[in-house]
Amino acid sequence: MLALDCGPIDQFIGVAAARDDGDLEVRAFYPVRGTMVEDPVCGSLNAALARWLPEVGAVRFPYGIYQGAAVGRSGRVYISTEDGDIWVTGTTRTLIDGTLHAPTAHIAGPQLIKET
Repeated sequence: MLALDCGPIDQFIGVAAARDDGDLEVRAFYPVRGTMVEDPVCGSLNAALARWLPEVGAVRFPYGIYQGAAVGRSGRVYISTEDGDIWVTGTTRTLIDGTLHAPTAHIAGPQLIKET
């Protein structure tokens, strides 16, 4: 796992670069207790990139993503569209399975804060 000393950064960071084969290499970093760690394969980042990269002319659908090699994982994600919807697909492995029994949470709705 790649760990970077990120100081005050508390945001998710994603980077993408074109490969010689026409696909992309994507890396996703997020903070854990003040240290940036790398997500080996991040579907939500790839979905967000799929909304933006074609619009700026960086890729054309369909295309592939390589992710995770830098942390010893070799993830492959495929991006395509159908009827205007973006599809992020790939192969997954179930590493843990079970049921979580938790008490019902009562969450209040949004609060309006009035400036003075």
